[in-house]
Amino acid sequence: MAVIVGVDPASTKLAMVARSTFGSSYISSKVSNLSGGKKRSPWSPMACGEAAKVTASFVEQLKVRWANEAIHAFIESPLVGKGGVRSTMVQAFTSGALQATMVNAGCTVTMVNVSTWKKEAIGSGHASKDDVAEGVRLRWPAFIRGAGSDQDLIDAAAIALWGQDNLPE
Repeated sequence: MAVIVGVDPASTKLAMVARSTFGSSYISSKVSNLSGGKKRSPWSPMACGEAAKVTASFVEQLKVRWANEAIHAFIESPLVGKGGVRSTMVQAFTSGALQATMVNAGCTVTMVNVSTWKKEAIGSGHASKDDVAEGVRLRWPAFIRGAGSDQDLIDAAAIALWGQDNLPE
């Protein structure tokens, strides 16, 4: 058995979903303001610190719930998108903080490109939000019932499903 974690990081928020390869139970977490509720630029080191703190707490929950299981984290790689290069840089900083925290906690970390996980987990590298939600619903209906329509958590779940399909030997 292993624990699979899917992570959808962004410049100002972080969504994580974990599940055991045995059973369908899961733990999810979403932080919508990585600057800790303060009115600061997401360029602030506070966002990186908050990402590390939230990630450490999440990993600790996993270790309590699934003691002695290997934890494999699959994280969406930063991508230049709607927010442009500036937003991508902040996303990269946040991603680096959570990667370092997971590695320091003993997790295996794998980065995955958005079009790769979408193509392999959903069937199309250009899948829409509705396509991703439907793909997760088909493979993990209990998760969708609990997550509702939160697209960040749904994406993290889809990344976890991709990770489960691509576990290192």
